[in-house]
Amino acid sequence: MTNDKQYNKMIHTNRWLKLRRSQLTKHPLCQDCEEKGKIEPATEVHHVTPVSDKLTNREKEVAMFDPYNLRSLCHACHVERKLRSEERFSRNAETD
Repeated sequence: MTNDKQYNKMIHTNRWLKLRRSQLTKHPLCQDCEEKGKIEPATEVHHVTPVSDKLTNREKEVAMFDPYNLRSLCHACHVERKLRSEERFSRNAETD
């Protein structure tokens, strides 16, 4: 989980829980696995554009609750995406 206080606050709201449930109902299978021809149940909801990438609280709120910014994933795919994102962040920090 991120150290972003605004994100941590939003992730525990009823609004997020309803949106999360709606996403998993619409896409009950892991969307990454489906693209690889595998069938795995989705257990997590991933923000394609990370909420933490946004600068203002309003931008974070928009990214957090945008249904088009969500992807249903299994735990393994969610961890894999987070690791890739962290690696990209580390490489970008090294070049700055």
